[in-house]
Amino acid sequence: MNTRSYLFYAGLVGVFFGVGYLLFPILIGGMVWKFTGGTDVMLARLCGAILIVWGGVAMLMRDTTDAISLRAVLSMTLVGHLIIAVLFLLGMNNGTITAMGWGNVVLAIVLGAGAAYCLPKVRTAFA
Repeated sequence: MNTRSYLFYAGLVGVFFGVGYLLFPILIGGMVWKFTGGTDVMLARLCGAILIVWGGVAMLMRDTTDAISLRAVLSMTLVGHLIIAVLFLLGMNNGTITAMGWGNVVLAIVLGAGAAYCLPKVRTAFA
C-alpha cells in the first residue's frame, strides 16, 4: 500500500466514524461506552468532530508532495493511534468501556501500523 492510499482509506474511516459519533452518539457510542448522562453524549459528539477533522486532514494530505508535512501527519497519526489503543485497553480494564472496545483497539492498531509502514517511505531533504 502506498502512502496516498493509506491516507485516503484511513481518512475515510475517520470521517465515517466521526459522522456516526456526531449524528448518532448513543447508537454508535453506546456500543462501546457506558453512557451515564448528557455529558457522555456531548463527549461522543466532540470525539466525532475530532475524528472528522483528522479524517479530513488525512484525506486532503494524500495529494501533497511536501515530505515534511506528510511525515508530520503520519508521525502524529501513529502516536495518536497508539494512545487510543492504550486508552481503550485501560477503559476496558476499569469497566468504563464495554467488550466492544476491542474493535476500536484493533482498528487503532491497524491504522497505527499503516502509518508506521508508510512513514519510512516518505523521504525529506534532511533525512
